[in-house]
Amino acid sequence: DKPAGKGSGEKIEPAERRLEFAKLSPKGEYPNWRRKLDNTWVDTENTIMLDEVHWNSVEHYVQANKFKANHPEFYHKFTVESGSELSKDVDMALGAGSKNGKRGKEKIRPEDVSIDPTYPGKNEDIARVKAMTYKFTEIPHYKGLLLATKNATLNKYVRGYPPSLDTDLIKIRNSIM
Repeated sequence: DKPAGKGSGEKIEPAERRLEFAKLSPKGEYPNWRRKLDNTWVDTENTIMLDEVHWNSVEHYVQANKFKANHPEFYHKFTVESGSELSKDVDMALGAGSKNGKRGKEKIRPEDVSIDPTYPGKNEDIARVKAMTYKFTEIPHYKGLLLATKNATLNKYVRGYPPSLDTDLIKIRNSIM
């Protein structure tokens, strides 16, 4: 939870500009701010309300939508309303939505439940942006957090890969500035 400009690959120049990002310091208004910007951040107090149900993370919504058309009962297990373990654990949700339906060696998705073949790709991107937009425009804490990043470059970090520009998050920020 390093201050803005002190994380891996980050820089703020001139150094005097660091004060502009004080809300993002470990003792500031938004501790764990980098994690909270991520789609896998689970927040049981500030849930995402889409399709007339609640979701604990952006990723829960994205993974669930892989099953909405063909397996609505399994889709529902990703929702807060279900109270299932799947609805609370983002790694489990990612495993359920993976090609093999597993988290490590643990089978999460039943054999008779398959991913809608029309979903991956464009539909998945639409669902992700829809959930991100709700999170960062309708939930005051996350809207404030995103605005506190000012005009900084926002990158996605995936272990083992170089950082990539998070264009969706930047577009959402630009739309609310």
